[in-house]
Amino acid sequence: MEENYERALELGKQLDDDQKIFEATRGLWVCHFIRADLVKAHNLGVQLLELAERTDRNETADQARQRTGHLIEAHRALGQTMLYSGRFVASRAHFERGFSLYNPRLHGSLIEIHGIDPGIVCLSYLGYLLWFLGCPDQAREYSKQATMDAGG
Repeated sequence: MEENYERALELGKQLDDDQKIFEATRGLWVCHFIRADLVKAHNLGVQLLELAERTDRNETADQARQRTGHLIEAHRALGQTMLYSGRFVASRAHFERGFSLYNPRLHGSLIEIHGIDPGIVCLSYLGYLLWFLGCPDQAREYSKQATMDAGG
């Protein structure tokens, strides 16, 4: 998988296609995160955020929605990486930022693109994180909201 995503990244760069570059970088993040190579995953998460923060003064509304979706996904990736690295405060900031950008009407299609709903994942992980930080009541509320928002 890593070789395929490396090749996809190379092709995306040759085409100067930000969408393809983002998706390939996200795929590489997944590979390294799953392997628990958290240093590499963190670096790729930073790259995702940098890619997502690029703005074009002439972007269309659809491009702005897509960029916001990328921001949500980048914050989710960094939040997860930092959580598993024990960096709970920084992780919380990323999950909160990702969820604050999330609008289910605008970003509900992200599940089709990424195979997950990054807004719901941010909310769910906030539940875990707040538990770890000693806030069980808040953790329970975030977990309940994530379950309700996910349709459960």
